[in-house]
Amino acid sequence: MLKNEEIQHKIDYEIIVDCYDEYEVSMGWYYYMEETLKFPFKAKAKLKKADGSVKLTEIQVTGLVCHPCIVLKLVDSFTRYTQSD
Repeated sequence: MLKNEEIQHKIDYEIIVDCYDEYEVSMGWYYYMEETLKFPFKAKAKLKKADGSVKLTEIQVTGLVCHPCIVLKLVDSFTRYTQSD
């Protein structure tokens, strides 16, 4: 498992190198995930129901959606997850 310093180095020098704004950062993450992840795979997702409750559900991930807002949300979730370790 990579140490926090190694993870940060990979992010800074491989994923978001030469990015100037949030859009470029999100696209850097998109292309990194597109090249790295093997589809399809199973994951757990928190799905919000119509009544406002949240249910943890197993899902099948078949690919990525290329939309900067979605990628930014995934990156934010990943960052908070890795920093909690």
